[in-house]
Amino acid sequence: MKKLVFILLCMFSSMLIVNAQTGVTVGTVSSAVQGQIITVPVTITGCDATNGGTGVTGFEMHFSYTNAVQYYGITNLYSGFSAGDCNFNGTGSQFIGLWSSPTFLPYDIPNGTVLFEVQFIAKNGGVSPLDFMNTGSQTILLDQNFDVIASTLWTNGSITLPAPAATTRWNSAAAQSWTTQANWSNGLPGLTSNVIVETGTMTIDNAAFLCNNLTVNAGAAMTINSGVTVNVPSNFTLDAIASNTRTGSLINNGTLNVAGQRIVKRWLSGGVNHFISTPLRMGTTVNTLYTASNPGWAYSWSEATQTWTNMVQLNTPLIISYGYAVNYSQPKTLTFSITDNPGFNVGPSYNPTTSFTAANGWNLVGNPYLATLDWLGSGWTKTKIDNALYFYNGSTYSSFVGGVGTNGGTQYIPAMQGFFVHANGTGPNLVMSKTGLVHNAQTYYKESIPDVLRLSITGNGATDEAVVRFDQSSTAGFDSDFDAYKIFSMDESVPQISTTNTDQELSINCQPEITSNLTIPVSLKIGAFGSYSLNTENLGSFNQDVEVYLEDLSTGKTIDMRSTPSYSFEAAQGDLNRFNIRIQKSTGLGNNAVANNQIRYNAGNLVIENVTGTLEVYSMSGQLILSQEIDSPEQHLVSMSNAPKGVYLVKLFGNSSNQVVKVQVN
Repeated sequence: MKKLVFILLCMFSSMLIVNAQTGVTVGTVSSAVQGQIITVPVTITGCDATNGGTGVTGFEMHFSYTNAVQYYGITNLYSGFSAGDCNFNGTGSQFIGLWSSPTFLPYDIPNGTVLFEVQFIAKNGGVSPLDFMNTGSQTILLDQNFDVIASTLWTNGSITLPAPAATTRWNSAAAQSWTTQANWSNGLPGLTSNVIVETGTMTIDNAAFLCNNLTVNAGAAMTINSGVTVNVPSNFTLDAIASNTRTGSLINNGTLNVAGQRIVKRWLSGGVNHFISTPLRMGTTVNTLYTASNPGWAYSWSEATQTWTNMVQLNTPLIISYGYAVNYSQPKTLTFSITDNPGFNVGPSYNPTTSFTAANGWNLVGNPYLATLDWLGSGWTKTKIDNALYFYNGSTYSSFVGGVGTNGGTQYIPAMQGFFVHANGTGPNLVMSKTGLVHNAQTYYKESIPDVLRLSITGNGATDEAVVRFDQSSTAGFDSDFDAYKIFSMDESVPQISTTNTDQELSINCQPEITSNLTIPVSLKIGAFGSYSLNTENLGSFNQDVEVYLEDLSTGKTIDMRSTPSYSFEAAQGDLNRFNIRIQKSTGLGNNAVANNQIRYNAGNLVIENVTGTLEVYSMSGQLILSQEIDSPEQHLVSMSNAPKGVYLVKLFGNSSNQVVKVQVN
């Protein structure tokens, strides 16, 4: 009898194994934590054939959810699956998951296996049932014969999330995804959340982004990745604040839909000229720039006549990618309302009209985008256009070419910034591409390029800068890829400095090499009588054997700018052509220092031979110590016995040679 009972029990257990119930369960999850990504497991049972279950060759699952939550994605995919064989999606109210066996053979999946986890964030918050839909027809498991397993048990679940915060702020020291939860002040946003991007660069890489109002603060940035759609049910603002010239930055490679207002701001200081450009809006007129309580003016530029035109007609249109000059008596925040289509979803490029009139060629254009354009970036067309940029910085012009800038000029063109380019022939063409956009407000790197000498003049409360640099790819004449013209300030009280190259006044002057006794004329424009200083910087970018001297043609002084980088002088109003910069390779110091066997110091005397001309000796501060005519090439001894020990500059100029060398008097 006991044996019979045992046999019956074994048969019953075997039947249980053979008839193991297949089932899929979506979990029930509740969280009290605001603004988090919550995961809901989807588990399977009865599909392990080795333990009496039914192997599966595929599944299709549909379950619904409400607007309490927003689908984000899936995670923790079962290790037996390849992600490439699966397809998961959230449609806004329904989750869909698909998988099929790539080998057409059944998979044995252990009981209780988590197939995947579905991720949600709060949309409005509250409870959302997670209910399987169309079981047996669209929600199915398939057996080894690819037949529907009709007996599958589908078990519903739910998710509970708190309502999202009314306001949540995003801060980061670097560019990161918006789902980086540590960057949010009050957790990830929901549909009713006002989002403020305060610092850093937010990258939106998932369509689950939610918000009510969206603001990108001045100095902050946002990138929408390709293929991502961002829906803003209320207002979107790229903000600006007083004393911060950077507007919030946007690079939109996806789609941005804004149901409410679309606002772009730019702050301008008062009482100075600004070059601006209108941001991606057709139909903007001068009236947009007008404020009765803050009088000012707006001017357009004519390349053909090289003149400014006062835009007195308020209905005059502002053209996308053109530049304009504005000036207000008081600080002002310009506000542009982007109302036209496509609005923030910009085209791939803009092509402002540029022209070339003989001896002119200056065109004022503007960055039409909502982020910075990189002049050295991709996508530009610069046909018969010099490779130099020219900005007006409120007091003088900045320039940039070939990796070098003056007066703060860089390769980066801010959003809504007007700038000059110079055409060098008929039929010029300039195309600005969206691919050249970056989030950047960085200044130039002085140390990154060798052999760059910065000259500046300071006085009358202002400073202006010019550059002399060396690059073997350039020539001694004007090169459109290396040289930049000098554009003089609109404010005549600002002192100006430039160097001369083949009768061209240059802000950036590039020479091919440092030759013996290379002399570069320096020109100054002085707005008012007073005391000024001429300064050199960045001599550390040259090798130590390169010597740089300032020659004051008015006083006859020669200054070693390595030891005395600032030279003070008085000047009257007007143009001033009294200085040269002389650059040469060092001939050495100390006893028996020789310059082509012509000038050397020995035993208390300067030894001069094989040269004629005027000999002058200066202290390192520029004081003339002695002067003497050398009228024959025979050897001359010039006594230095009364000179204090130290380094002196010996200058010899005349019919046969021009030299400046250092000697050490012991």
